[in-house]
Amino acid sequence: MYVNSGRELIILKKNKSQSPGLRWCEYVFDIYLGLLLSAFILICAPYENILDVKYGLFYGICGGFIIVMTLSVIELLFIKQLKMADLLKKLKDNKWMIFLIVMYLVSTLISGITSPYDYDYMTGFSRNEGFITQGIYMLTLLFSCFFGRIKNWHIYLFGAVCIVFSLLCFVQVAGYNPFMLYPEGYNYHDAYVAYSGEYVGTIGNADLVSAFLSMASSLFFALIFTEKGIKKTMVAIFFTFSFLALLLIKVAAGILAFFAFLLLFFPLYAYSKHKNWFRRILTAEVIVIFLGVIIFYVWDFGKNGTFYDIHLLLHGNLTPRSGSGRIHIYSQVISKIPDHFWFGTGPDSMAMWELEGFSKYIESLGQTVTRGIDVAHSEYLNILAQQGFISFIFFVALIIYCIVTFFKEEKNIKNIVLVSPAFAYLIQAFFGFSMCLVAPIFWTFIGMMTRKKEDEQNETVM
Repeated sequence: MYVNSGRELIILKKNKSQSPGLRWCEYVFDIYLGLLLSAFILICAPYENILDVKYGLFYGICGGFIIVMTLSVIELLFIKQLKMADLLKKLKDNKWMIFLIVMYLVSTLISGITSPYDYDYMTGFSRNEGFITQGIYMLTLLFSCFFGRIKNWHIYLFGAVCIVFSLLCFVQVAGYNPFMLYPEGYNYHDAYVAYSGEYVGTIGNADLVSAFLSMASSLFFALIFTEKGIKKTMVAIFFTFSFLALLLIKVAAGILAFFAFLLLFFPLYAYSKHKNWFRRILTAEVIVIFLGVIIFYVWDFGKNGTFYDIHLLLHGNLTPRSGSGRIHIYSQVISKIPDHFWFGTGPDSMAMWELEGFSKYIESLGQTVTRGIDVAHSEYLNILAQQGFISFIFFVALIIYCIVTFFKEEKNIKNIVLVSPAFAYLIQAFFGFSMCLVAPIFWTFIGMMTRKKEDEQNETVM
């Protein structure tokens, strides 16, 4: 921190007038964010048990954060260390967010209660994405908006974690099995052959790993433009490891999300720093998009994956059985939506729909393997199908509110850095799905992104 600057003295004076209660709440958030960006990511188990371990961490870290924060606010109000006026101001400033959160949770609860299936909608059927998990997501968003800010030590801790995470991915893709995360005798390259799915890193599911790495890569890339000297070198190293790991696992959704983030980042950066470059960058981006369309039209991307789906779409040859299988999944899910249009069948209930699985020929096995469908492979479609149109509307409205709130704030570089991981996640969510292994990181960042500018009190923020 620059203690000799006049601006620093002003900030310190402002902090001095801040109530002890608010400082305590922000301290609790600091600890939570540190745990989320380190222990939550790195602690894992063999892949057959990883969801149970991560779900326990999710409850312990995110659920514990919500409980501690709630009890802290109540006690601080009682002992008059937190001014009721400060709390009421936060509630008033974020009244529309609170309204949308409440309505989303109420409609999700109704979805579970009215479900045609007899299952525990509070925890969910197959992916632990039931009502309780949705509630933790929403309260994490709210408290992050109220008290969240990211500090330099969070960034460097997260960067170190991403280096460790990426190194593990490199070793696994090389064919090794450190820590026996795969069953004995198997490795990364046995995906879809010896076992269902593709697993890597300390998160497991490759789609979720891609979502995580797209967020990390976007954050560190944006930081390269804010830091100087050794700090710039450090975040550049963090970015290099994260981005190489993202490319190495070859999940198109995360790669697409990162490059889509760049299309947002450069105009915002130009607007905040060099307004005379704003139109030039927009013009360049139009050219890049045009060239991208040509590339997708000409190249078939090995006739596999999400990029191949886009290639087929541009040729008008997209059929339910073509491409990565997502089109088949989408068509199956969409065909069932009218049956329970308004409130769906309950959160995390799709595994009970008995949808026609997707068949794929595995050349190494010499046979066709059929995989069942328990998730829509599009977070937005997933909510529409499982929780119904009402929940979907409130969910989309909440996301739009957060984005609009961000754009109403001054476009300084710090705000742009905070939006980076959230935006990357929202893009990959068109082709991915929500699970507690990664989603809490997104909800925390989008909460910090939405925090009002006048609430920023701490001089150690980036």
